[in-house]
Amino acid sequence: MTYPVVETSRVLVNSLPKSGTHLLSNTMELFGYQDYFSSDGYHHENPRFFTAREVKRALGPDGETANVAAEGQKFCIGPVAAYPLAVATLRQWLTVVPLQRYVLGHIPWSAGLGELLAETHYHHIFIIRDPRAVFVSRLRYILDPGAARDLYDDRKHFLENDVTDLSHADRVEFLLQGGDAQQAGVAIRSYGDAYRSALAWTQDPRCLVVRFEDLVGEQGGGSTEAQRQTTERIAAHLGLPLDGELAAKLDRIYDPTARTFKSGKIDGWKTVLEGESLERLLAYCAPLCEEAGYAP
Repeated sequence: MTYPVVETSRVLVNSLPKSGTHLLSNTMELFGYQDYFSSDGYHHENPRFFTAREVKRALGPDGETANVAAEGQKFCIGPVAAYPLAVATLRQWLTVVPLQRYVLGHIPWSAGLGELLAETHYHHIFIIRDPRAVFVSRLRYILDPGAARDLYDDRKHFLENDVTDLSHADRVEFLLQGGDAQQAGVAIRSYGDAYRSALAWTQDPRCLVVRFEDLVGEQGGGSTEAQRQTTERIAAHLGLPLDGELAAKLDRIYDPTARTFKSGKIDGWKTVLEGESLERLLAYCAPLCEEAGYAP
């Protein structure tokens, strides 16, 4: 079975950066949804995806003027360098996305945002990952974004200039503790705050939360059975069946050619850091692992 037309909905594929967005994107493609910004119906003046940097680009040089809203009438976009966006603007941007599309986002939990997504006919799926793996992947990605460099004129991650000249230990500490990224001109939240802002989506019953480790499959160190079960949960959330023909294509979910792909392995983070940096990460992430249900 294929799904050539999904007429009644859109999907927000949401995550903390480096949590496996590409796995969900590929799953959406299997179900017949198309990536918003690379398909018909996308307009350049709108965000290609809902990240703080992309929202600022879409607002343009007069963004602050265009983004005026009363207190309590903004949602934060971006869990790391949060950018408050007027609710009316977000509603407009969500509404112009054609049906049968999925749009990517890094949007932390905010009271009322789940209702807005439901009102604008979005299914909402959030993918979480072991906090230690997310941190290590992000650490590597900032200095080497790979094909994602092509998304922006300066071809850099927005934090690259702030961390390049730091020692490895100082770089780890800055990304854990947060602080002022002077060259980027933004305040960076602590890693714990950013991770918890994403994990908070588990309290919204309209949001389906899945785990990277369950969706990645055997190619990424997981299991075929967990991948199948997770895909069945996604299908049920979308109101679609999962038949044998589609189940036979689940190996397409893991894709090393994805734009932001690094290693895509469940335990790959264990080989990147060592010594004091590894000890620091393990100690810092211990409470996050407990809160998210990961073994220490």
